[in-house]
Amino acid sequence: MQKGISPFVFVLIGILGIAGCGGSSSVSSAEYKRQSELVCNKGLSDREELLKEVSAEYEKRNPNASAREEAEEQARNVRKLMAVYQGTTEELADLGFPAQGEKMAEELVQAREDGAAKLEADPQVISEFTKIFAKATKAAEGLGVASCGK
Repeated sequence: MQKGISPFVFVLIGILGIAGCGGSSSVSSAEYKRQSELVCNKGLSDREELLKEVSAEYEKRNPNASAREEAEEQARNVRKLMAVYQGTTEELADLGFPAQGEKMAEELVQAREDGAAKLEADPQVISEFTKIFAKATKAAEGLGVASCGK
């Protein structure tokens, strides 16, 4: 009989590998709240920085720019804003979901993605930001991570 690794060990390694790679990504509710607030507060800070940059650029704009040029500039700025917002959303999704509140956490991520897609598709609706992200705000408040609803 040849000495070596038994078939049982291969099966066990396979099972552990599967569990490790595709298993549940749930975290405790407290840990989810803590990590989500960190991610979302950083995202809010990044968006504030971007808005400062955009405001400074706006002050330097050509006062004789056509309406079309202004609309194009607004669209570029909304897309920049949504790129930052979507980055935060991706980080949220990467955290995993809390065992308690998993559905609401999934809704939060989906609502943020849907809102960002809507604004990227039609930057002119930026004035409806609060309405577009109302579902995300509600989910964030339900999870106790209010900064993620902004």
